[in-house]
Amino acid sequence: MPVSDMNIIYVSEGNVRTENAPVMTSMISNPVDSINVVELSFECNDTENTLFQVFRNEELLSITESTAYTDLEGLPGINYRYAIIPFKHLGNKEYLLGNAAHSDVEFPKITVPDLTLTVNSDRGFVSISVHHHAENLDGIMIYRDSLLWKTANNPWTGDDMMPEPGKEYEYSAQAYRVVGGTFAMSGIKR
Repeated sequence: MPVSDMNIIYVSEGNVRTENAPVMTSMISNPVDSINVVELSFECNDTENTLFQVFRNEELLSITESTAYTDLEGLPGINYRYAIIPFKHLGNKEYLLGNAAHSDVEFPKITVPDLTLTVNSDRGFVSISVHHHAENLDGIMIYRDSLLWKTANNPWTGDDMMPEPGKEYEYSAQAYRVVGGTFAMSGIKR
């Protein structure tokens, strides 16, 4: 169903009017790579008692009073069409329904996490710290010599107590999210 038809889905059980309805005047979509989100901001000629329906590819994400919304759940690297549709509930199943504002944007890919290593060779362990600025990650994968060594929450700090004395190891890390059953990963930080 096209977005232009969606505007009555969530207010269809009543009298819907469009005269004197709120009018969307602008919409900005900002993909923020460092924290893996899309920030939406929008303006309307009448925000008093106005609610905004926020859609991503025809799926209702939220109904909000705010003129800003942050999408944390898109699949990295996928192009989405966002739509904002204002409405006012007048009571007794009566609604004023405004026009839709649209914006197309690619959801940002997951950036690589920060990886810090401290070798404590005299004590026989390596201290590892992994951090990513995004709060919507499901976790961090840490590799030792290209083999998965540990899966951890973000951020994670700990020690590898198993290295052989005198042997050199290569550590790397990768951030990941699971979105709708799809596994999305960052590049690898070495």
